[in-house]
Amino acid sequence: MTFLKRFLLIAAVVHLPFQLLSQTVFVSYNALNSFDATLHELFYCTLNNTGASETVYLEARVSKDGDDILIARSGTFLLEEGITTINSFNAESILQSMSNVSTEYLEDDIYDEIVQTGYIPSGNYMFCLVVYNLTDETLSNPDVCHYFMSWPISPPRLILPNDNIEIETELPLFSWTHAMPYTPSLRYNLQIVELFDGQGPFDAFQSNYLYFKSEDLRLNSFQYQISAPSLHSCKSYAWRVIGNYDDDQSDYQTRVFKTACDSVIEDEAENRKKPTASDIYYELSRTIDGSFYIVEGNFKILIDNPYATIEKLSYSILDNDNIDIAASNTLFNTESQNETLSSGKNMFIVDIERLGLLPDQIYVLRLNNLKRVQYLKFKYEEN
Repeated sequence: MTFLKRFLLIAAVVHLPFQLLSQTVFVSYNALNSFDATLHELFYCTLNNTGASETVYLEARVSKDGDDILIARSGTFLLEEGITTINSFNAESILQSMSNVSTEYLEDDIYDEIVQTGYIPSGNYMFCLVVYNLTDETLSNPDVCHYFMSWPISPPRLILPNDNIEIETELPLFSWTHAMPYTPSLRYNLQIVELFDGQGPFDAFQSNYLYFKSEDLRLNSFQYQISAPSLHSCKSYAWRVIGNYDDDQSDYQTRVFKTACDSVIEDEAENRKKPTASDIYYELSRTIDGSFYIVEGNFKILIDNPYATIEKLSYSILDNDNIDIAASNTLFNTESQNETLSSGKNMFIVDIERLGLLPDQIYVLRLNNLKRVQYLKFKYEEN
């Protein structure tokens, strides 16, 4: 063995124990949620400090295809002896402030997308989380890295009505998949625009007034309501759904549907002018308690009005979140065939079939413009 080879071998043997002795913090990574890969999540980990307590900072290096694309550094914090876990619940307190995270972007495209969306662009990445002390000495093993996949916000995918389909109802059901990542605060905007000759969906949404919009929808479906503008026969409409993440909005798809040119829509509208219900009726009360009626469709209510006639009865149907979902003409006086409340006894049909109520949910019917407010609490069940 030559002198040079013997020297290199000795140097390697001496260098290896030095690395091991200098490593006092062992890092293990928490699994990243592929739907929600944010910069702050790169610092979620478990640190096992086998040395003395020391002020440190963390550096996350993210690479793709072998090249670093960004470097994020936390603010300084005191790393105690033993095990410290950093997660979404305590990151603020341990790292003092997530706003102390500084980021060095090595690619402009990465910077632009993260600034606009808050998420790392979709793709497969590797990152290494390294612990440094205030003299920039490495306290952890920088060779232990972690692979993760980022899947940023995915817009709602439209389901019904199918694209370019002809519908034969004036009250179509619109449905879509949830935007991803899904959060309980997610809300949707449904927008409909009429298409004129030669227009495509993009041009129509750019230049035409919205024919209909419904905002702050919590569910991923919406039954078109009779109180909304009528969908005229032999017309084409485009629709889209936008997901709202607090102050951010998702992208969207557009679809087109056509209304039938025969008399089906007009016939259905005529039939719905006079709702029907069984002869069973309920009386309202002046208070709300734990009891409720179970209904499977339209039902009747008896209102005894000892006062003067009210030309238009004001009412609400409240869901569990106290949101009024009633549409116009939901209450139908069987005598006057409108919403007038006459003096004396009045029988009304509560036309809930047009509202698209959720089964097994409790609702409250409230009459608003009587001398005293009256209520009827009911649970809707599908028959």
